[in-house]
Amino acid sequence: MMLTPNDGNDNRNLIIAILLAIVILVGFESMRAWLFPTDPAAVSDAQNAPTSTEPATQQPQAILTDGLAAEQPQVLQAVQIPIENSVMRGEMSLQGGRITQLELLPFQQSLTDATPYKLFERTGPQAHTAEFGWLGQGVQGVDARTQWQVVSGEKLTPTEPLILQWQNNSGQTFERKMTLEAHTFAIQVTDSVMNHAELPVTFSHYTQIHQAGGLRAGEESTFYHHVGPEGWLHEEKIEADYGDLQDGSVTQMGTGGWWGMSSQYFLTAIVPDTAMETTRQFRYRQVAGQNYYTASVQSPVLVVPVGGSKSYHSTLYAGPQLVGDLAAVAPTLMEAVDYGFFALLAKPIAVAMRWFHQYLDNWGLAIIAVTILLKIITFPLAHKSYKAMAKLKKLQPEMMALKEKYGEEERDKMAMAMIGLYKTHKVNPMSGCWPILIQMPFFLAMYKVILVSFEFRHAPLFGWIQDLSAQDPLYILPVLMGASMWFQMRLNPQSPDPMQAKIMQWMPVVFTVFFLWFPSGLVLYWLTNNLFSIAQQWLMLKKEKAL
Repeated sequence: MMLTPNDGNDNRNLIIAILLAIVILVGFESMRAWLFPTDPAAVSDAQNAPTSTEPATQQPQAILTDGLAAEQPQVLQAVQIPIENSVMRGEMSLQGGRITQLELLPFQQSLTDATPYKLFERTGPQAHTAEFGWLGQGVQGVDARTQWQVVSGEKLTPTEPLILQWQNNSGQTFERKMTLEAHTFAIQVTDSVMNHAELPVTFSHYTQIHQAGGLRAGEESTFYHHVGPEGWLHEEKIEADYGDLQDGSVTQMGTGGWWGMSSQYFLTAIVPDTAMETTRQFRYRQVAGQNYYTASVQSPVLVVPVGGSKSYHSTLYAGPQLVGDLAAVAPTLMEAVDYGFFALLAKPIAVAMRWFHQYLDNWGLAIIAVTILLKIITFPLAHKSYKAMAKLKKLQPEMMALKEKYGEEERDKMAMAMIGLYKTHKVNPMSGCWPILIQMPFFLAMYKVILVSFEFRHAPLFGWIQDLSAQDPLYILPVLMGASMWFQMRLNPQSPDPMQAKIMQWMPVVFTVFFLWFPSGLVLYWLTNNLFSIAQQWLMLKKEKAL
């Protein structure tokens, strides 16, 4: 390709602009919570917003309103059945058969609060519950006010299934069997209805997850990481924002997949009966002045013949977004760990991280190991760039001589002379930008892995860094990263263009400022990458000087 005098400058300026735009965009999102803290008054106003005008024509919405309005003292005093295995502990209320409390034992609330992470809460500004029921057509079904009786089991454990029963006044008996395995975050629920009446009856089963208040404290949903109502259906991710649901519900129909609510690192999801096409819905309601958001799955109408029965099986997953735990329940649940546009690079990186962690037992060391692996993979391309930069560095005196010869008044002549110099020595003036540009796809993929992957939550490196998913509290890593970037820039040949030279000089400062708020795991990756790049580039410069 024939170079024109301005091609090198224009291309380099474009690359610099792209790099800065990416860092500023991602950096702004990382800093947003600090720059624009949530206004308590705005939260209060949102929670007192007008009740949705969405017509309550569907029975599940009536159940939702009744169930949440039933949170009164007599409900709170209802019998609570313990739920417990090796990884979670909670309670289920016999009134409504709802799961109202759930703690995840392996995970603490925060770095400063060692109590188990509380995913389900019966009441409060972030109440989170799950319920199962039957909607009857012309006959009484099961809802959040149903008073169940225990038939078998005193609590729900891996060795003690729980069987509940209730009878209506129309000749139907409802039975619920709940089972729980030893090391799982999933509860299996089989609901059955037996018809003892003289005529067939019809019912539709529903499962619902209720979330009060929307986003949990300290969380936000962004363009690069969705938090909130989401599901997997028809081989695609379906997402809804809490705010948008106040303007109208989201409804889908299909088989398989899952439907639920996500937080930053945890997921509550309904895995429906795969044999039936179900109606999935995300919706909003305001009850007693509090905002509630619901993910529901409703079965088709089931006809229960005289003397016959119908059953519906579903699974409730309530746990971390760990790929292994998700896959053990349903393969499609792994789609909750969403790497977005960067999945092609992010998924292999995540797999490599987990493999290294098996042997290193430290996620920070796993990041360093993967960084070294990526440097090895990209070595041929980087080596070629560093070789070209070493040649440019060697040509620096001649380039400065041309600059002095032509000056600012004859920039076109100087550019043509520079191109001639590049052609004579067969070097590419763009080579100084390529090492950084090569790393940007891996940087973005690594950012997504560290942001989304549960493994980095509260994962320590050493010393002052106790959470690789959070910013460095002492800002030591960002400063070291900036220093390494500055040193790396010093190894590069200086651009003869004064504006480009100024931009390149300030880039380490700009990157350092934005990296102050980046997850420390990502800063560790960039620092490690810089250090190995410096070593590689220094060796190449030394080799070129010896020639």
